[in-house]
Amino acid sequence: MNTNFGYQIEYYHRSVPLYEELARIFEYLLKKILDKHLINVEYVIQKRVKSISSFADKLYRKTEGGTRIYNVTDICGIRIILPNLESVDKVSALIRESFRIDDINSGDMLEGYTVDQFGYRSVHFIAKLYPKKIYKKKYTLRSIWIPRFFTRMSAEIQVRTYLQHSWAVVHHGQFYKNISHVPEHYQRLLNEVAATLELVDKSLDEVTNKMQRYAATYAYMSTEEMEKEIERLELVHSYDPDNLAIAYKIASIAMKLEDWETAISYLLRCYNSPMFEPLPDPKKAEILRDLGVSYCQHNKNNPNGRGFSLGQEHLEAAIALNPEDVDAYSSYAGTWKKKGSDERAHELYKEALKIDPTHPYPLSNFLIYEVRKEGNLNSINNNRGLIQKAIQRRTDQFKVQVDIPWASFDIGTFSLLLNTPTDVINSLHNYLMALRLSTATWMITTTLDTLDKLEGVYDQLLGIRRVRALLLLGLFFHPSLDPNSQDGQDLINHIKSNLKVKTGLKKEHKDQARLTTPVVIIAGSSSDSIDADFTVLRQTVIQAFRNYRGILISRGEYVNHGTLAGDIKEQYPNNVTFLGYIPHLIPSTDRIQIDPRIDISRHSEGQDYTILEVLQYWYDLLNAGIDPGNVKLIGFDGGTLTALETRIAIAFGAQVGIIEKSGGAAAELINDEWWKQSKETREPKRLFKILPQESEVIQNFIERPFIRDPDVENLQSIIISNTENTTLLYTKDFVPLEVSMDILSGFLNAFEGIGEEIKAGGLLSLEYTNLYFTAGHFVVEVQGNTRDFPVFLILREIPSERLRKKIKALITRIDEELGTEFFQLAEQLQVYHDADGTLEEIFLEIFGPEMSKLL
Repeated sequence: MNTNFGYQIEYYHRSVPLYEELARIFEYLLKKILDKHLINVEYVIQKRVKSISSFADKLYRKTEGGTRIYNVTDICGIRIILPNLESVDKVSALIRESFRIDDINSGDMLEGYTVDQFGYRSVHFIAKLYPKKIYKKKYTLRSIWIPRFFTRMSAEIQVRTYLQHSWAVVHHGQFYKNISHVPEHYQRLLNEVAATLELVDKSLDEVTNKMQRYAATYAYMSTEEMEKEIERLELVHSYDPDNLAIAYKIASIAMKLEDWETAISYLLRCYNSPMFEPLPDPKKAEILRDLGVSYCQHNKNNPNGRGFSLGQEHLEAAIALNPEDVDAYSSYAGTWKKKGSDERAHELYKEALKIDPTHPYPLSNFLIYEVRKEGNLNSINNNRGLIQKAIQRRTDQFKVQVDIPWASFDIGTFSLLLNTPTDVINSLHNYLMALRLSTATWMITTTLDTLDKLEGVYDQLLGIRRVRALLLLGLFFHPSLDPNSQDGQDLINHIKSNLKVKTGLKKEHKDQARLTTPVVIIAGSSSDSIDADFTVLRQTVIQAFRNYRGILISRGEYVNHGTLAGDIKEQYPNNVTFLGYIPHLIPSTDRIQIDPRIDISRHSEGQDYTILEVLQYWYDLLNAGIDPGNVKLIGFDGGTLTALETRIAIAFGAQVGIIEKSGGAAAELINDEWWKQSKETREPKRLFKILPQESEVIQNFIERPFIRDPDVENLQSIIISNTENTTLLYTKDFVPLEVSMDILSGFLNAFEGIGEEIKAGGLLSLEYTNLYFTAGHFVVEVQGNTRDFPVFLILREIPSERLRKKIKALITRIDEELGTEFFQLAEQLQVYHDADGTLEEIFLEIFGPEMSKLL
């Protein structure tokens, strides 16, 4: 036996207490570091000093006993186990900042494997301590002793995920220590397991990050749910006022609701709490950032005031605490943009991009400033790769409804800047989605203000005028614009003046006065070849207009067999006025002509048929004072233009019907989940009506209001009866019904036999032919006398659970507000007429404004 080997064992035996103390110091410092810099990350720290037998085995295997104790770098070991790979990377960076690292012997274990080895990633560092005074600057050390000679001793720090640790335990314990050679077959199996675990680790990391970002946006909550959540959390916080996590969550939800006063109130509670100072720097920075944003948003109309400046100060403090927070930099840049200091904003957006080069918000603003500064699109062409990656990031966010509507606005802007015909179409589609999802006019004006900075390169951007026209029209027709307020009037005047310039739209024309309601728009292809199916569709639609008296709008191209609008005009020449919208220049071809059946031709500034004709007729409707809610559009078949035309009508608030099984863009819209119904609330509203190819159905759509709420559309009739004398106290048909009195009487009589469930407070539904009868019940007692009042609703289809709850609420409200009156009417054998509108008001409160279309 080598005598040096024995000496090293003896020397190590005497040194074990020193290494145990070294391990304790490393563990203490690492806990301080992780607690300061990690937010909401659970971790495990383990420490160990090699046993004498383990040290002896390592010493012998390494150089057959010829090495010295200081050449064994993992005598003192610290292991940090973390939930995901992102945390591993972050902690690895912190370790490099906090200790002296031996780069030769440190690194990623997986990178060191040869092709015939197997393994799974494990990051490890051979680290030495700095002198104590270095740590005093950043961390409160209390009572800890770091002798000078400890700074010459090494420790191995391993950083792993939970899955990596599981692999290491099995691999190290079963193979590394016990088997000198693993058979090739087992090597392959182990490689497969390691590869699978690595894939799972990466996938878990990706999903966790996405879910955390998604949860932070509260995109899964409706406005009503967020308001209720704040109410619940405020109650909890009143009993636990020192809980910063609850206060911060209230503030975060309030910011989502744009309730800046509530956000500021709870963020200040966090900031002024004695629990604020011990928080990790990134968490303190997060609170300060949100406080700064809230102050600036709350005072955005006075960017030179004290409140706005206070917000900027908090943002500066947030950046100082966490210089890697791209959102803080971007928000701070936005405040200078609001103050009109474009040069300062430009610099800050650039700083943000150094942290995250594909972050959509700073990238879009930075590129616009670059384009404005250079007067050309060179910076766009030089950064197309970054732009495409930013579009993909925003697309991924949109799919889970995160950062809405800004995800769609940004995709629209990036696509506009890419400046190809295909990208322009994509830009218009995304701006349309953004218009539909915008909850306030300032969201649209913010985007318009940004695009105005591109004025110097308008002639170089293919789609800028059409985009401006679309956004300005969408702003004018936005439901949150209040024309009765001074701010609303000012905005309307601003929109109208801007629509006259740099939009490609033409001003009012001599036939403007003839543009009156009713108005129906026909959107779809004029087919080159007339097949049997299309001939049937045409005849079906023409028949549906037999009672129509009004305006018909359509693009006026005549392709071989003419326009459907022209066919309707030809069939009913005295009933329909056909407004045809055509470009200023039409391609010279025998195939495309102007439909000669047009009553009024309206020319756009376009060269060839484009979306400009569609925007022009909406501009004319605006100037004629026609509310989009009173305009109907029937869409069928079609291509790129029809796809945009139908979505523009939906975004502007028109009543849209799409003919089923007509192919083309119409079929695509019917199958487009993002346009089929509103996803912004827990009670989806239909954005358009699917029309079977049946003349009666299409005629009903033309002549009756389109009801977007499926629950309201389900209502056909209501009957309130009295059990004692079977008097029909109140009846109301919401739509024309052909139900015989014998059927109604039979159902009313059956109530006594099957009504126990109803009398217990439930609802009973029965199907009859193509209708559903749903019944409820309330009881009124007056001076000791009671009367039973069954309430029957005739429905078009089986009621949803949501509708059942509304029906129960309706019956309860009728009982509470009209029960006594119904009792008296039943006594006198009289009927209820709702002369003061009480019942109508109850309907509107429970079923919403869509109910007014039935009342």
